[in-house]
Amino acid sequence: MKRFYVLIPLLLTLNAGGLWGQITVDGNITETDWTTLSQNDAPAYTTYAAPSFGAGREINGLYASFDGTNVYLAIAGNIANGDQIALFLDIAPGGYNVCNFGRLNAPEGLININNGVTFDVGFDADLCLVIGEFMGNYFWDIYVLSGTIGSGGGPKLYLGDNNNPPVYPGAQLKANPANGSLTQGFEMAIPADSINYLSGPIELFAMIISDAGVLSNHFLTPATPGSGNYGNGPVNFSAADPNPVSYTPPTLPVHLLSFQAEAMGSEVSLSWTAREEAFSHYDIERQQAGGDFRVIGRVEGRGSLGEEASYEFADSESGLRGQLAYRLSMVDIDGTRRYSQVQEVVVNRRLVAFSPNPTEGMVAITLPAPVLNHAQLEIYTLQGQLIRSEQLSGQGRQHWEMNLSDLPAGSYQARIRWDDQQQAIRFSLY
Repeated sequence: MKRFYVLIPLLLTLNAGGLWGQITVDGNITETDWTTLSQNDAPAYTTYAAPSFGAGREINGLYASFDGTNVYLAIAGNIANGDQIALFLDIAPGGYNVCNFGRLNAPEGLININNGVTFDVGFDADLCLVIGEFMGNYFWDIYVLSGTIGSGGGPKLYLGDNNNPPVYPGAQLKANPANGSLTQGFEMAIPADSINYLSGPIELFAMIISDAGVLSNHFLTPATPGSGNYGNGPVNFSAADPNPVSYTPPTLPVHLLSFQAEAMGSEVSLSWTAREEAFSHYDIERQQAGGDFRVIGRVEGRGSLGEEASYEFADSESGLRGQLAYRLSMVDIDGTRRYSQVQEVVVNRRLVAFSPNPTEGMVAITLPAPVLNHAQLEIYTLQGQLIRSEQLSGQGRQHWEMNLSDLPAGSYQARIRWDDQQQAIRFSLY
């Protein structure tokens, strides 16, 4: 089996502005977050165009990264009008080692690809990301490989094009190719859960192919001089260049079990649970509309292997308003980090008054406006168990007094629902 993998750790740097290095999806493959995938410890693939295929069709490098939320992929190179880049991904058990997956609904190029094409032993493709060009614009599709020839195959998911915002939720796409460049080409970010990627190696195999789909004289990468012409017959890539490559995201001695963010009055409450071993800390990051994620706090890790540790963090910065997004940056003792999924909340301008807090039992609840239809009070433990629920009677009212002295002393969450609104408030009873 002719197959080589170089697993390169993900490197992140802290810039002068205080933001951790991030990939900007703009077609310029220059960020330090990118991990270059290379067979022979070279900075990137060196490629050779097949003379009979024509100039302006080349792939000069493959790159991958994963931040815990998105899978990032990049291809340095260029394609001509009517071409496609077919990037096959092996990210889960199962898949196809040969090109006999159903493709009646496949993107151009894959519909007619040679039936006799066989990938390297052990490479079983699950998905194919297809980038095509038409009159200077670039289009992205993901094709789910399934079925057999003539049976239809899996769904084709249109992601978007280079000249308009992506139509696929959460995707980022941009092309800025240049012949011979190792730092310009095609960058994309795809939500990991949308392609069912959880963890482990991301294995890739890339080729350029025309609408006709036949591999004859079509250039693939990485290759050696003279490898550009593959003929019209079946191709077994276990015995020919190029080889697939693999990227494995860094692993951390922490397993995040849950992460929640909830608006509570004028602040946002974050809570999470994890299992850890010799782990450093969590950086809490917040993103406001139109901005970047910024570190707003740090919580030291304290768990050990097999033991569940629970954490809380309150973002009470004054002036929090509107749509906010939060994530955890989990940092190992060697500086390696991974990100959690993003949690979004909305902090309303108009707030419920709940006082006094803390309280001996009697509280006053005042809504920002009179009730139009109905209102309800729910009391939860901090573990999320509902222990009281009652209607707040009186259409047109906005003020009530409640006696909560029958509850044991401790901390609780009050959730007030009225009309089409709701607000959660944490309070203490002593």
